This record gives sequence, C-alpha cells and structure tokens, in this order.
Amino acid sequence: FFLIFALLIVSYLSIIGLETKQLNNQIEEKVKNFNQDLNIELNQIKIILDPFKFKISAKTIGSKLKLKDKIIELETIKTQISLNSLINNKFSLSNLKISTKPTEIKNLIFFVRKINDSPQLFLLEKFIKKGFLIADMNFEFDEKGKIKDNFNIDGIINDANIDFLKKYNLNRLNFTFNLKKDNFEFKNIRSSLNDIPLYSEKISIKGVQDYFQVDCVLSNKSSSLSNKNIDLFIKPLIPKISVKNINFNSENKFSFKISKNFKIKDFKLNSKINLKEFSLINVLNLKMIFPEIKKNILFKDHLINLNLEKNDLNITGNGKILIQNKDDEINYSINKKNNKFLFNTQLKISDNFFEIIPLNYVKKQNSQINLEVKGSHILSKKTKIFLFFLKEKNNIM
Repeated sequence: FFLIFALLIVSYLSIIGLETKQLNNQIEEKVKNFNQDLNIELNQIKIILDPFKFKISAKTIGSKLKLKDKIIELETIKTQISLNSLINNKFSLSNLKISTKPTEIKNLIFFVRKINDSPQLFLLEKFIKKGFLIADMNFEFDEKGKIKDNFNIDGIINDANIDFLKKYNLNRLNFTFNLKKDNFEFKNIRSSLNDIPLYSEKISIKGVQDYFQVDCVLSNKSSSLSNKNIDLFIKPLIPKISVKNINFNSENKFSFKISKNFKIKDFKLNSKINLKEFSLINVLNLKMIFPEIKKNILFKDHLINLNLEKNDLNITGNGKILIQNKDDEINYSINKKNNKFLFNTQLKISDNFFEIIPLNYVKKQNSQINLEVKGSHILSKKTKIFLFFLKEKNNIM
C-alpha cells in the first residue's frame, strides 16, 4: 500500500505539480547573490517533479525585480532545483530563466550590468536614449552559485532611440537581438537615421581584446536628403559641392573598430547606390565649350559604387547628365586620398551643342562626340588636366 501511495504522490507531482511559497525565501536569497541590493517579489511558485533527473522545476508568474529605484515587471521565472540540495539543506539553482513584460531598455540594461557587467552593455547603455523591450534571459550557475559565462539573452526592441557620434540619430528603431558573452547580434532592423528610412538584416558586435568589432549590412529605400543631411553626409566627402537635391536608394556594407573609450578606427564602407536624381549648383566656368550650360547640373539614373577606407575614397559610376537642354551620357571615376582628387570622366554628347572656341571647333548638329578628361584637383588649389581626348566620327583631337 505504501508503494502505491508513493507512486501516486510522485505521479501527481510530476504531472500536476504543487503550488507553494515554501521556496520563496530561498529563491530571494539566491537572487541577492547577484547583487545585495537586488530584491524580488514572488507570487506562489508551482513546482513539477522530474524523478528521472532528481530535480524539481519551479515556475512563478507576475513577479517584480527591484534594484534601488528601478523596477522590472516579469512575465515568468523558471528554474531547476536539485533535490539533493534540498535534502542536504543546501539550496542551489542550476539555471534561471526570466521572461520580462514590456520594459524600458535602459532599466533592463541597468539590471543586467549589476548582475553580470560587460563593456558591450556599457556601450549600449551609453548610446540608447529610450525604447522598450521584451526579453528572455537564460543563466546557468556553477557549483558555487556563480553565473557562468554562457548566458543567453533573446528579445525584441520597439521604438528605440540611439544617439551616436553626436550628429547622428537612430530613431523608431525596431529589431530582435541575441546577447552572449563577447557576441551581440541584432537582426531584422528597421529604423530611421536622421529621418532616412533604413533596414538591416544583421548587425554584429564582437568583443576582441580591448575593442569591439562592428559589422553591418544596411539598405535604404528611395530617400530624399534634407539640407541638414546633405551637410552631414555629402559635405564631409565632397566639401566644395553645393547640392540642391538628392534622391537615391542604396545597399551598404560597413565595418569599424570601436575602443572602450569610444574611439572609432579602421572604418570601411562599401556602397552600391542607385542615384535617381542629384542636382547641384553649377560653379564651373564652361560656357566656352557648353554654350547653353544651365545654372544647375542634374544627374539622373546613376549606378554608383563607393568605397571608403580611412582617408581613401573611390567612386565609380555612370548615368545621364543634364548640363544643357538635353540629356547626355557620362561615365566617371573619382579617387580621393587626403586632400587630393584624381578623376577620369567620359562624356558622350549627342543632341547638345559643343564647341572649343580657341581651336575653332564646333560640333556638327547631328553628330555624336566622345569626350574624355583626366586630371587632378587639390582642395583650395588649382585643377590640373593630364588628358583631353575628343572624337567625332573619324576626327580625333
């Protein structure tokens, strides 16, 4: 009879379980091992027996974590407790799984840093200004009750705002994330950078010795830059250009290293840009060769490759250009190193006027000419022309 009764008790605890507050004090004391100022408010705990592993699984709903003046509301807390530790009066947890309700990002980072700080978390807390998240946190403990390095945190971020490099602001930021020791991954990222809509499949941040390695693939749909964003994104690359309007979409890969005191180095950028429209003020004195030249130059439907590494900039592209009354075709490459530009431009003129008055040359009305110019330009200094090549049918100049 006793054996049958024991089997019934074991079956009941294994299938249905038991609700109790008998373990609350032990769990609260264990939580204080993370941080003495950390408190937890627990409701009743439901326990399920696992007779094969000689453990019990414990779960509670609707708890609260408190640390100083910060509060995080929890959806669930789950853990496994060794029966041997209970029998020997040495209560110990093998793991702890915590699921939060929607909470402020900065609050959760504050809590996690107090439990298991890392430079990456410090970096996140420094940059993130607002936003909400839901997280599932999984911690394992060693025999001494200390958290192992194999922690895992998954979650969702909604409506976050990140400020970095002072001038740049990411807002309306939404993504999923996975955080492990020395390895942070962010996926399905949708945001706006200074009001430019952005999307990224993945951003990774890896801790390497005394710095973080950041890698990202980023894209944007059709966007028009405001005057402020033109000053932020275009002026640093080509400071002498006066841009009136720009509309484009792009695919971008970039990487950089950021030190623990937030200094960026080894920045690399590779962009494929579909430039739908790019209008700039004409500052070139070219009326001697383009007699109907306009006040504004318009680039349309250009495919551009841009590579930037340290102080080296390389741009290649092709598309339509409106200098006079009708579109011409242009191919170009620009290489910038420090303050020196090397350029190579090939222009195909079909339905516009072209003339070189000093040479007494005028393009025939229905003909096409191919023009190539190579040269260099140093900022605040003169431009040098190395090559000027012109071909009209069988005439070469």
